[in-house]
Amino acid sequence: MLFFPLHLRLRSSGSSHTWFLFVVLVHLFFLPPTHSSAQSLQTGKEAFFKGDYAAAIKAFRAVRPDEESVYWLSLALEAHGEPDRAKKAIVQFAPHARSALLLSRLGELEFAQANYRRAGELFRQA
Repeated sequence: MLFFPLHLRLRSSGSSHTWFLFVVLVHLFFLPPTHSSAQSLQTGKEAFFKGDYAAAIKAFRAVRPDEESVYWLSLALEAHGEPDRAKKAIVQFAPHARSALLLSRLGELEFAQANYRRAGELFRQA
């Protein structure tokens, strides 16, 4: 609650301009950009389905990493001929170990590279 004392001070000062500025700054720097992220994700999906994997990769990287964006990034990287980078993108996303979607995606990548034992382990974890 770093901003809690500031919040009380601004609220009690009666300055609506200061309060408005504070709210705007919080929204700009601390809340996720939902509309632009959703738009970039949609743009990436459209590029992916058109076969423009380089544009899809660029769009997915512009999105704040979450389970869905990392999944699509790994699909685009694999389709672009970079399966090792696809695996790395998933592994670098810290919550991947709790995601059935990403664990199964890692399993698919390992299976495609004939790492059947590792693929089986990942599928069981998923």
